[in-house]
Order: sequence, then C-alpha cells, then structure tokens
Amino acid sequence: MSLIRLLRREPDGEIVFREPTSGDDIQVGADMSKTVSKTAAADGLGYFWVDTCCIDKKNAVELGAAINSMFRWYQNAARCYVYLSDISKPDTGADDQRAWEEAFRRKLIAPRLADFFSSQGERLGSKLSLESKIHEITGIANKALRGDALSNFSIKKRRSWAERRNTTIEEDEVYCLTGIFDVSMVPNYGERRDQAFRRWRKRSTGWVDFEQFAVGLNLASFPEATQFVAREKELSKMHELLQGHSSRSCVILHGLGDKDLVQVVSVVKAWLDSAERKSDHGSIVITTRSSQVRQGRSSDLSNMSGRKGIEKITFDRIQQQNTASQTTQAMAYFDRQDMWFDLLRHANSVDDEWIQKLTKDELNFNEAITLLCTFGLVDPDRSPQQQVGARGYSVHSCVHSWIVFVLNKEWDKSLARLALTCVASEVPDTNEKHWWLSQRRLLQHATRQAFFIVDAKVDVNGLHWGFHNLGDLYFDQGKLAEAEAMYLRALEGKEKALGPDHTSTLDTVNNLGILYSDQGKLAEAEAMYLRALEGKEKALGPDHTSTLSTVHNLGTLYKGQGKLAEAEAMYFRALEGKEKALGPDHTSTLDTVHNLGTLYSDQGKLAEAEAMYLRALEGKEKALGPDHTSTLDTVHNLGTLYSDQGKLAEAEAMYLRALEGKEKALGPDHTSTLSTVNNLGTLYSDQGKLAEAEAMYLRALEGYEDALGLELASSYLPALNTMFAFGDLFSQTDRKDMARTMYNRALSGYTTVQGPSSKWSRQVEDRLQALQVASAESNVGQNEITEPGVANSMSLKQKIRQLGRRLNIR
Repeated sequence: MSLIRLLRREPDGEIVFREPTSGDDIQVGADMSKTVSKTAAADGLGYFWVDTCCIDKKNAVELGAAINSMFRWYQNAARCYVYLSDISKPDTGADDQRAWEEAFRRKLIAPRLADFFSSQGERLGSKLSLESKIHEITGIANKALRGDALSNFSIKKRRSWAERRNTTIEEDEVYCLTGIFDVSMVPNYGERRDQAFRRWRKRSTGWVDFEQFAVGLNLASFPEATQFVAREKELSKMHELLQGHSSRSCVILHGLGDKDLVQVVSVVKAWLDSAERKSDHGSIVITTRSSQVRQGRSSDLSNMSGRKGIEKITFDRIQQQNTASQTTQAMAYFDRQDMWFDLLRHANSVDDEWIQKLTKDELNFNEAITLLCTFGLVDPDRSPQQQVGARGYSVHSCVHSWIVFVLNKEWDKSLARLALTCVASEVPDTNEKHWWLSQRRLLQHATRQAFFIVDAKVDVNGLHWGFHNLGDLYFDQGKLAEAEAMYLRALEGKEKALGPDHTSTLDTVNNLGILYSDQGKLAEAEAMYLRALEGKEKALGPDHTSTLSTVHNLGTLYKGQGKLAEAEAMYFRALEGKEKALGPDHTSTLDTVHNLGTLYSDQGKLAEAEAMYLRALEGKEKALGPDHTSTLDTVHNLGTLYSDQGKLAEAEAMYLRALEGKEKALGPDHTSTLSTVNNLGTLYSDQGKLAEAEAMYLRALEGYEDALGLELASSYLPALNTMFAFGDLFSQTDRKDMARTMYNRALSGYTTVQGPSSKWSRQVEDRLQALQVASAESNVGQNEITEPGVANSMSLKQKIRQLGRRLNIR
C-alpha cells in the first residue's frame, strides 16, 4: 500500500506520508496508481497525483479548496489520465454503453491532454481521438474540448454540458459548475441541490435569470450618441414611458433595430445613471423588431413620427456634401471593418471628381470621414488588426447592410472594380517594414473581393496584375488554395494580354512554382521553374537578378527532391551572380546564403552550415531587423542545426525566439509559425519531455488542418512530417493503434506527393511493418524488435526536420 500513501505538507513545511482512511479510496487509488504509474513514466512524467485518494475529505477546508481548485489543477496539468472504473470495454452491451457515456462527462474540458483507461487498465483513447464521440455524447462543443476560452460560450450552452450529469451527492451537480463559470463557493453538503444552486447563481457574475431575454449589457461598451436625427418625438415618448414608476415595469419598443438601437440604449443608459434612480425599481426596456412580444406595454418605434429610416434621413442630410455621400456608397464594395486612407488613395487615377477630391490627400479624406462619424454611420476602428498605418474606420453591420442592399440596390461594377484595384494595389512587398501586419490588415478586404470575382460581379479585364498581387497576399498568409486560384487567373490573363514569354508572365509562372513546391507537387513545381528559367534567360539574360531568383528556387526544389549536387550547383550560381549584381549584404544574397546553410546541413556539413546561417543572421538583423520574418526563418534553422549538433539548450532558445517572433508577426496559426511549433515538439521529444512534445505536435497538426483544410493538409509536406513524428511519439509511448493511424495518414500523403517508392514512403512502411511484427510477438520479443526503432529515431527525426526546412524566395 505504500504506492498510494498520500503526500501531505505539514505547517512547518515538512512533507510527510499519510495513509488513506477510506477503503474505497484505497482500492480505487491502488487500481488507478497501477494504471497510471507505467503510463506516466512512459510519457516522461516524474510525478503524478490521484484525485480519488489524495484529498482529505474529512477536512472541510481541504475539501473546499480542492473543489474550487480542481478545474484549475486539471487545466494546468501536463497530462490527465482518466480511469473509468465502471467501464470494461466500450462495446460490450447496452448497459456498459450507458455507463461509458455517463463516464465521459468527467474531466473533459479542463485538461489540454487527456487519456481514458478502462477498469482493466486498457487504454480506450485520448481526448483528441475520441473528440467526435465526446461531442456526440455530451454535447460539449468541439472548440471547448480543444481549449477555447469558456467565456466564448454562452451561459446556456455551458450549463447544458452538465445538465444530464449524475452525481452521488446531489449538491455536487452544482459544485461541478464552479470551474466552467470561474466561480468559487464554499461547499455545504446537506443544503440540497436547490439551495446550492441559488448560492451558485448569486456568486456567478454571468448568471441572468431570464434566459429568453438574456443579452449581456455592458453599459460602458455603448458610446454616448452625440447627435440624434429626427427622433425628437420618439425620445419624448420614451421619456414618458420610463418616468414615474415606483415599482418594476416592462416596456417593449419594437421596430427596425439598426442605429435606433444605439439611440435607445443611450437614453436608457442616461436613465440608469440618473441621480433620482436610487433603487432597483424602475422600467425594463426591451428592444425588438417583432410586434408580437406579449410582455409589459408595447410601443411601436417604427410608427413614430412617420418614420422612413434613420439611415435614409441621415443620408439625405449628408448628400449636401457630395464627397461624403459618394464615399458612403463606395463602402458597399469593401469589407465593413477597417478602411483607411492609404487603401483608398489608389483610386486617385480614376477620372471622377469626388474620388479625386477624396484621395487628394489625407486631410480631404478625414474631412469626409469626420462628417460620416458625426452622423453615426462610421466609427473609428479599434480592431487588433490596426497596428500599422493610418487610422481605420468601420461601419456598423446594420448600416453596411443598408448601404449594400438599399443605397446600392443596383450593383455598380465600376465601383466594384475600383475597390478591387485599391485592395490589389495596397498589397505590400515583403521587403517593406511590417509588411506582414499590413497584409493581415488587408486580408479581410481581399476576401470580399474574391467573392465578387467568383460571382462575376466585377469587370476583371486587364486586372491580371491585381490577381498576381492577391496571390502573393494569400500565399504569404498561408492560404495556399486561395493563392493558387489567384495565380492561375493571373497567368491566364497575362498569357492572353502579354504573351507566354513576357517577363511579367514568367514572374507568375515562377510564383506558381513556389506554391506547388510548398504543396508538395514537386513535378509541377519543377515544370514551372524550368519554364520560367528558360524564358528569363532568353528575355533578360542569365545574370539578371530575376533569372537568379528562379535559379535559387530551382536549387531549393532539387534539395527537397534529394538531388543535393544539382541543388548545390544552382545555389552557387545564384550566390555568385547576386554577390556581383547586388552585393554580399543584399537581402536577396543573404537568402541564398541561408539556403546554402540548409543544404550543408542536409549534407552533414554542420560547421559549414553554421557559418552560412550566422552570416545570414547577422546580415538580416542589420538590414531587416531582428523581428523580420526572414530573420526569424534563419533563427529557426539555427535552432534545427543546434539540435542536430546536440546543443539542445541553444536549440530551444532559438526555437522559442523564432516562435515568439512569428506568433507576433504572422499569428499563432500561420504555417510558418506551425513549422516552428513542430520542431519544438521534436526537440522536446529528443529531451525526453514527451508530454510537451505531444502538445506541440497536436497544436501543429490541428493548426495545419485548420489553416489548409483536411484535404490539402493531407498532401502538405510539413503536415506529413508532423504526422510521421507524431506516429514515432505514439509508438515510443506504447500507443500502437494511434501510431498506426498517424503512420497510415503520413504514408498516404507521401505516396500521393512523392510516389510509393520515395524514401519517406519506405521509411513509414518500415515503421508500420515493425508495429505489425511487434503486435505478433511476445512481450520479450516486442522489446527486442522495437528497441532498435527507438534507437534510430533520432537520426530519422533529423532527416524529417531537414525535409521540412523550406525558404520561399521570389
């Protein structure tokens, strides 16, 4: 029984053992400890804690602290093992199935990583592998299971997750809500469920008793309306309805919501803040579009003073200033959020007086926008995307709908083309400072233009250059399918307008090669590069910088194909030409230096690789800054090199620097960020930190699938590398079924991308064969067969990292 003695810290700080006093605790604790100890050790965990027997339930203070802290403990745990003592197998009959479903309602939301075990200690699956089953049985949202903030889910939704939960003690039905609502309350067993629920309701800041009217009202979030337009009679009527009540009453104002709602809330807010309101008595105001509400006294807002629409009244007023009114109409063709002067200034070439005046300078633009702000049609933007550039402005969703469907009831293709021109012209070059932030700010407008293009709502004749720019935008943001669609439109337009051998056409061909290479379509990529190279050598000459960029990209492709000698020849040609044409410190030259480092690393020339990386890093930090994404790519690859050299601490420092920078610059879900996440997982695996490694692999794989979609992720080489590494981790931790699943996914992808005889396909097949042999052998034989695979996994991981290293140069 020493295995389940309870660690206890005495007041003087000494840690002592205390025997459990409950027979049930002893038995369950022993069973759980036997199950968990072996698994925790395999996962690289030095300690584990069993909640069934490690809480002194006779100590009220300790029990209360445990109940209020349990959710947080699970949330912060490196891993959670769920022992289902009432489950033998999930498919042994209806009774066991019901028990299985009931057991699923435990410990599901808080832990990042969770594994489920039967009463016999058999692993039933993980939170990841059983996610769809958990969602089906409990109704818990998939995003909640994946760790989304619980505040993103409504009160009603969170309560529904626990509605059918059965507990031995009725009060626990309420106490189990403390974690998901972030509420603390002292347990008082014997008070009965209803009383506990009443106490919980008082403690919960998010609880609203009338769910059918429950809309969280944060008064501070509603700005004071500075000007009302033609609403005097309505406001007078509202004051009359709200005044003079000594008891609580209810008033419903119905009619179209839009900007009226802002005015209503402003008036109600003023009333709520008034000095004469010294108690909770007064009026409850409900605004709705429906006149069918049967609660309290009803007043139809739409019939007051012959209403013809707040937007129409406002627009009639601002039409006196032609530039402002035309600007309002043009907003229909952009996304409603975050419009700024630099975005619209690209329209100044259009021969239209109002556009010329609006885009003449920022002063004229601000004059028109200020008028729209005054009338409440536009608000200064406070979105997190506005981090660089001029101040942005956003349109309320209802106002934007009115602009689109009423003010622009007849679609204006000239304005649609104007908007597309503005968005495509604003795509920044990757050498510009903070280009990635500018791109993220622009992305929502590009998405809206893409809808117009697909629906043929815009005249695209002659806009092939714009499609190319939008392809660059999507590619840089990791949206490869959207990028391919834009590049193909650009190529078709350029071939028709300029000819197949024009240098601009060849630029698009080159970029399609980069895209196909990233998608793992290596044959298609090579065809594009060779076409671009042949055309550029003929049109520009072999030493032109554009020609050398394609030479560089061919080197990267050959390296990915394992043709290292051909890759080295291409890189040397590109480097020699760039040093002569641009100089040794030009960023394009440094890109080739960087990629020569990756080639030397692949060849095992680690000292030469380090010299190249350090030269590239020093030059990029000087030319671009320490936080530029190109600089961070070199930092990332230095981390990989240090890992290959066995300098694990230095490698971790490099990866963490790269990850922090990429998360800030590109976002946590960008494919480049996820590549660093994956490599951190490999590093943690090499260090024996298996739980941390699994968390990294899981984040990377889910990120690839979310960013690219399941279909594209299944043929995307970095995602396939993550699957391969994940399979190795599952195999190493004796989770053979999950390892087999990951290996099969990786094999399917490698076969599609590189063919069934590629070295990576053969490596995965060897792994699957080893698993099959291990399953058929005895435990002794299994150890003898699988041990070499573990021993050889280090060098294979290095090869996987080498395959995954790509730097895309245009």
